[in-house]
Amino acid sequence: DEWVNNKGFFNDIATPGVAEDGATAESSSTNSFVDTNVQVQGIQEGDIVKTDGNFIYYASPWSSTIRVFSVSTSNVVSEVTSIQLQTETDTIYTDSMYLTERYLVVIGYRYDLTNYAGCMEVDEAGNDVFCDYFPFWQPTGSVVFINRDTYQIDYSLRTDAAFMDHRIVPKFDTNGQLLQETLFLVGHNYFYYNYHDQTAELRPYFIENEGDKVYLDYEDMYYFENSYIYGMTTLVGIPLLADAEAITYSASAYLGAMADYKKVYVNFDSLYLAQSNYHWDETTSHQTTTLSKFSLNVMEATLEFEAVINLLGTAINQFALDEYEGYFRIATTNETYTYTNTDTWIWSNENRTITNRLYILEDDGEGSFTTIAVLEEGLGKPGERIYSVRFEGPIAYIVTFERIDPLYITDLSDPLNPTFRSEIVLPGFDTYQHPWSEDHLIGIGYNVDEETGWMSGMKITAYDVGEDARELQTLNISEY
Repeated sequence: DEWVNNKGFFNDIATPGVAEDGATAESSSTNSFVDTNVQVQGIQEGDIVKTDGNFIYYASPWSSTIRVFSVSTSNVVSEVTSIQLQTETDTIYTDSMYLTERYLVVIGYRYDLTNYAGCMEVDEAGNDVFCDYFPFWQPTGSVVFINRDTYQIDYSLRTDAAFMDHRIVPKFDTNGQLLQETLFLVGHNYFYYNYHDQTAELRPYFIENEGDKVYLDYEDMYYFENSYIYGMTTLVGIPLLADAEAITYSASAYLGAMADYKKVYVNFDSLYLAQSNYHWDETTSHQTTTLSKFSLNVMEATLEFEAVINLLGTAINQFALDEYEGYFRIATTNETYTYTNTDTWIWSNENRTITNRLYILEDDGEGSFTTIAVLEEGLGKPGERIYSVRFEGPIAYIVTFERIDPLYITDLSDPLNPTFRSEIVLPGFDTYQHPWSEDHLIGIGYNVDEETGWMSGMKITAYDVGEDARELQTLNISEY
């Protein structure tokens, strides 16, 4: 418990809420509680359940109802009310929530009816054009700030971008007093290009407090060279001000990258965005990552571009990204195929090569990164790809897998000379690691048949990652 409290996973606070009769219910309770697991302590991440120890807010994904429960000092849980995000003309479907002292922040989406041309024909000028319009429902990103005292919406923002990830970042003064919190969101706009209307507006739009539709200015849109232009990545900042009437958003957008492959790492100073790209020609294919760095200004709720670099391979998730003492670390897997395109439109894989890399980078101050070191040799057996990564200070824990699970404990204390400290090999693989004290690590993953590679159930593994790096125990929690 002492270590957990030191790491900030438990909080003891009391927050007013609304009782069943609608009156504000002041609580003097000091219930202990576990907050949402986060990658960087102090940077909030969204969840479908949020609590302050006195009230629990729950929103099932893809629903439009938030249920509110009170928690007594004797741990009795009672439903207080439900917040409906559905009207006769509009519905907001919840995806994630945040809890601050004043607001319940809901990230979700609406569905807008959009016309799309579903076939191709040749016009009188000989140009290929789409034909036969048909409607479809397009999800649009929505943010609402719900006042915790009144359960009314104090602020709302909607956009045609789908929000891929988000964080709440605080700003403190020199005495440790909270000055402001700001919600930062990363979205994606796919270009539904319509050949019947080549003047169609492709810029992202925003609607604030159900007002007028406002398109992003051209001066706030940028592009990276050598990037695929399937759509726009949008960056949005919204300050969580006590005066709701003073709240407004800032936004910018960047051409390039695909929709579903964005990994975000956020600390108190910067937002890093790793976007995957897939390259192919008639005989080969491989992957790259466009890594971008943006500086955060919490007080202005803005993001400013700092640096960009293209790297080989793709990162598996946000935990494959990390910054430590001025250096950025990212682990990637590049899977290269050489193939033959047959007459039956079936690709015959003639060769597959998997290469895992750990990059250590430094912002060069001129819009790019300097590669300090790359660890490649020995990171995974032949045919193994990265399945999970966790950075803890100068140590990186990397799991690769094909038939067995090597856990590589990597020492990055000398950024110029990253080295393997030890290797633990087990059947199965971990999909997530969680540091537990300075010398212990918890791995969560799956049992796997070593002959076939088929998963046979889940497992939890406790590791001793001290100087001797001994495996402690493997707990099989299911066999189905």
